[in-house]
Amino acid sequence: MKQNHIDQVLESLGQTLKNIESTKAATPFDIKDVTDKIGDIVKSIPYNSISGDQIAGGKIKSFSSTGILDSAAEPTLFVKNGTIEAPSATIPALKGRVFVEENLIANELTVLKDLTVSGVLRANVEVNYADFLKRIPKQAISQDLLGPGTVRNFASTGIRDQSTGTIKITIKDDGVFVDAISIAKVLDNLTVEKTIKAESAEITGTIKAKRIEVAEIKSDLRLERTSSLEFKHAPDNPIFGKGLAWTGIGPTKQFVLKGDDSIFSTENIDLQPGKSFLINNTVVISEKELGPGVTKSRLREIGILKDLTVMGDSNLSNFVFLNSSAERITIGLGESNGKLSVFGNNIELKHDFLDGRAVFGTHGYHDLSLITDNTSRVTLHNNGNITLGNKNSTPSQVQVHGRLSIGVGTPDPNVDLHVNGAIKFSNRLHTYGDEAPQTGNYNLGDIVWNAEPKPNHPVGWVCTRAGNPGTWRPFGIIS
Repeated sequence: MKQNHIDQVLESLGQTLKNIESTKAATPFDIKDVTDKIGDIVKSIPYNSISGDQIAGGKIKSFSSTGILDSAAEPTLFVKNGTIEAPSATIPALKGRVFVEENLIANELTVLKDLTVSGVLRANVEVNYADFLKRIPKQAISQDLLGPGTVRNFASTGIRDQSTGTIKITIKDDGVFVDAISIAKVLDNLTVEKTIKAESAEITGTIKAKRIEVAEIKSDLRLERTSSLEFKHAPDNPIFGKGLAWTGIGPTKQFVLKGDDSIFSTENIDLQPGKSFLINNTVVISEKELGPGVTKSRLREIGILKDLTVMGDSNLSNFVFLNSSAERITIGLGESNGKLSVFGNNIELKHDFLDGRAVFGTHGYHDLSLITDNTSRVTLHNNGNITLGNKNSTPSQVQVHGRLSIGVGTPDPNVDLHVNGAIKFSNRLHTYGDEAPQTGNYNLGDIVWNAEPKPNHPVGWVCTRAGNPGTWRPFGIIS
């Protein structure tokens, strides 16, 4: 049926209803005739020819459509602007999001996905929780729905709670608090504000901390620092005895700070060739020499010295002494009396300068001998006597290359031997006098030479018989 046919049917039906309305009060009529007439009109309407927009008002009994079946005797479902009201409903399933502003009362409610309740959720029936929990699909309860309480044997994709005692992890607004923790690997940056304690930790990245306190560090890695290694003193933790220690083989090897503010090392310090020990950027000692600034030393044993300059007093093995202020060198123990003094057996052998002369000899009443082959050859006696040769040895040959004078203030340059006094020649006395001796002991062959020779006087007198004064005879009468 075309649209214009539908319009004619509706117009005819409408006119019929108006006629009934206008005549039912004035003229009695048979309702059956009216019904039959309307029925004939309705029957003439083809199937699916009236749209919903053409129906207005009234009640439809036993209404049904493709998705609706109305078998109620009284109104049960009320549809208003924005809402649907029903005193009760049986709903096998609700798809999509469902919002309930007031109370929701149900004999049985199955929620396949999220359930959000802003008020109170009450159930007035006994619940088989075991069966209920089994029927909850996986991932059907949102974590936002969990409230206070204890979840036992909790596990998630990345968490497993196996604790059977007290709470081990507490989460607060200011952080996570853990009694003990075992971490296999920390992947991202780890910031620790207070103290971290671990039996062992393996870190492949970087540790940044203002302060690390450890009893022992074992590492095969390079230690890179942007500041110096610092040992900080505290009343209960002094810095003395702190430093570096190597253990595990033999005695402990240390490099530590002592209580007298010095560094103590149990081992040798071996510098690379060409390197030196410095103080105030000045070389103190190098591989082959002392620094130029070293002015004092207590060296006890040295090798070969070359170009040694000593300023000030010196002491060699407490045996050789240099007094720089007095300009004296002393060998042995004693008070030096010369520029160079050698002490032994309480005898001082000295060398000095006196009245423009250099002097050498003993200081004190001791003889001085010049020896060869450990035998005295020349002896200067403490009384001034001089002995040439040694009476206990073979007579020595004395050679004088030059002129010799004895007891002469002004030697005669024209003679080889100038003697001012008596001499003995082949054990014979030769002396001078004005006459033959009158006193004294003389030996046979002694000669007295006439000190004032004159004509008719002898050249001298000779002893012909030993005695006091002995017998003397003149000889060599001067003509």
